[in-house]
Amino acid sequence: MSEASDGAGSQGHRARKRFGQNFLQDESIISQLLAAIAPRSGDHIVEIGPGLG
Repeated sequence: MSEASDGAGSQGHRARKRFGQNFLQDESIISQLLAAIAPRSGDHIVEIGPGLG
């Protein structure tokens, strides 16, 4: 998940905690979320609040 913050930094942007901009980086939590969602081929998943702002 570090790609998000790496790409942001290369463009001069930084996530700011005071704006609620946090990146999920804990692999065990990501695995738990995927297990709970159990996406199947053809499912459409929308991320709410992606990006830097």
